[in-house]
Amino acid sequence: MNIKKLALVWISLTLVFLLGACSEEEKKEVKNTNPVVAVVNGIEIKQDFIDKTYDTWLFMKGSYEQNDKVDVASDEQEKEELFHYGRRESAIIKTNLLQLKINGIVLEEYYKSLNQTISDKELEEKYVQMMDIMKEKKPEVMDFYSEKKIDKDFIKNGIKTNFYITKFMEDLDEKYREEYKLSESEYKNSKLNVNIAVILVQDKKTIDEVYKKIQDGAKFEDMVKEYSIDESSKSNEGKLGTLKMDEIPLEFSLAIENLKKDQISKPFKSLFGYNIVKVIDYRTVEDMLKDENLTEGEEASAKSFLYDCSLRIKLQEELDKLTEKAEVKILKDFYKEDVEK
Repeated sequence: MNIKKLALVWISLTLVFLLGACSEEEKKEVKNTNPVVAVVNGIEIKQDFIDKTYDTWLFMKGSYEQNDKVDVASDEQEKEELFHYGRRESAIIKTNLLQLKINGIVLEEYYKSLNQTISDKELEEKYVQMMDIMKEKKPEVMDFYSEKKIDKDFIKNGIKTNFYITKFMEDLDEKYREEYKLSESEYKNSKLNVNIAVILVQDKKTIDEVYKKIQDGAKFEDMVKEYSIDESSKSNEGKLGTLKMDEIPLEFSLAIENLKKDQISKPFKSLFGYNIVKVIDYRTVEDMLKDENLTEGEEASAKSFLYDCSLRIKLQEELDKLTEKAEVKILKDFYKEDVEK
């Protein structure tokens, strides 16, 4: 499971919702062949939706590269490792897709209560505009639609989901920008990028055991080698390299925001599993300000960057509040059913 690569997945996945949602035709399918994976305020999300949007993500990404790697693997052990790597990555993407769809339904209900919904006319106009662009500039997308039997209802529902997610982000930005403030100390000590290492396991019992061993004196690097299931970093002492703060998952940002160099986080749960992160190094605004060649534009860019990072946290907090008020039942754990079977 490549955490560094998947850290940016949530951004690209929002674009996928221009291409998918449950159509009326899908709702009529037999439950056994298209089971319900979640229910939000009485609205069903079905397996076929997840499968189609996952295929769409792979298509937009540009390849089915994991399958290709398995085909050319040199031995059976390597094929087995790559096969399970692909399953874990797939489970993470599908879980994220499901959560985004849940968010879309919750936000549609929220905007209905405010009488701020997208009209049928607006939705049709956006659909026509999108199709015109695709026909002219992306004919391969039209071929994909045909191959996967993605119909007009499916696409329009996806456009609607994307509309509400985007509107929520824009509305919150407008409101939050007025109240956002950083003290001079907070500003100078804010991290711009971090060099981190990670231990990833699949269950809470194991991560608690690892954390206790580290607290008792075990080396972080040894624990990576013994326990971590992140193939992309395990051979390099868990190191992910240097990343901007907005390039790492939100749970990671919150876990390390107050850590100093060589400190480790407490165990925390993320989309990937259960994690402990070590901060190897980082660069703060104060470090940046020491650069004699720093321009006004670069400092302004840093301030904007810090605001965006803060807005991302605020966005998740507000979304969590709305989701807590909704009736959400998740009926499928993609990791347990697709990876551990």
